[in-house]
Amino acid sequence: MRYAALVASLVCQSLWGQSVVRRTPAGKDAEGNQLTVVQQHFRKREPSDKRCIPGEKFVLEKTRGGRAASSEELITFCQSEDEADTSVTVAPNAITVDRNGGFHAGYFNNSTYQLSPWKAREADACSFSAGSTDFTMEHWDYARLRGQAWSGSSDTAGGICVHDKGVFTYLVVPELPFDAGRLEKSRNRLGGCAVSMDASGKNGFVIWGKPDAQDPVEVKLLFAGHHTLLAQVIDPQRNTRPAASWVNADHFEIWMGARGELADADSMWQFGIPVDEGPVQVGFGKPPKLPAVRRWSANLPDGRTALLLRIDLPPYPSEFSDGLTVVYSQSLEGRAQKRMISTSRIKRGDPETIGSQDSIVRHMEYTQCDLVQGSLEMSGGPKKPLEVPLPIGGLSDPAAPAK
Repeated sequence: MRYAALVASLVCQSLWGQSVVRRTPAGKDAEGNQLTVVQQHFRKREPSDKRCIPGEKFVLEKTRGGRAASSEELITFCQSEDEADTSVTVAPNAITVDRNGGFHAGYFNNSTYQLSPWKAREADACSFSAGSTDFTMEHWDYARLRGQAWSGSSDTAGGICVHDKGVFTYLVVPELPFDAGRLEKSRNRLGGCAVSMDASGKNGFVIWGKPDAQDPVEVKLLFAGHHTLLAQVIDPQRNTRPAASWVNADHFEIWMGARGELADADSMWQFGIPVDEGPVQVGFGKPPKLPAVRRWSANLPDGRTALLLRIDLPPYPSEFSDGLTVVYSQSLEGRAQKRMISTSRIKRGDPETIGSQDSIVRHMEYTQCDLVQGSLEMSGGPKKPLEVPLPIGGLSDPAAPAK
């Protein structure tokens, strides 16, 4: 983690049962305001499960020309029985909360936020079970709403929560609460509030055909609720010739199934969904129910057209299943498949190559989305103040260098 150490001065000032213990310069924002993060300490009280009783607070002060411009609470650490090792680091226009639950709790989460204007920048998280060598690790870039995950075993990865080249990786389609019917009714489109894939091989996995950074195709994916997938394609060079088979037409493929110890070929399904009007096809497995699909198009200001599909997925094979991979297949003049762009390197009938719908990061705690000029965009950051459990022993020394 690359963050500057805190540079701070201690202040022994009491104020209504709290004391300001540290003032940390945090550079300037884009408007030229001088930023200072103020750490406040509150007296020890009995923890409550019903409400947040502050133990520590971090407040942002803005000044310009030596005069106070504003003050706002950013993070409140609530007094609790939590035992996670927690630290806070301040850098120029940024603050990072690092929580490590340890081996028995089985998680860590490192989240960085921009101070002004307030928004999430990135998050790193890992989840594992005590006594197990399996782990799942994620990195989220909230400027692009892009999440990449690594799922493996410490036996082969060289340690717990390590993403070396041998660890299986996939993209996670973000899930944010939004009314998909509202998007459809208004004939609007996905924008920055979605994960994007293209033909370059850098955003998504090209599992058939060759990567081509010059190909203008752009695919966006977003879950608006747990079972409703919004899929969009913009492809100025899209084939419009009739295809003899859905396989050779422009289409999405949805792989669903079990992962890990519960996985086998019998618990996997593959659905083929044409971009243009056409019935949903079953390419693999024996699903008891098909996805329901609705389609519409939306015009972009630059003259391009976005084709959108609302795909309401059937229930997973079992309550323990969360395997999901989404593929977009480009047609080669209706006679073959030109390229397949996927959220994982899926192999037919191989449950070890399917990604996951579930994320160990709750996206709604990091960003908000709304329609802006016909496009679904990120419209705000996480709520303020963030409420975080305060460890029993308090925060680790915030003046120590970041690891």
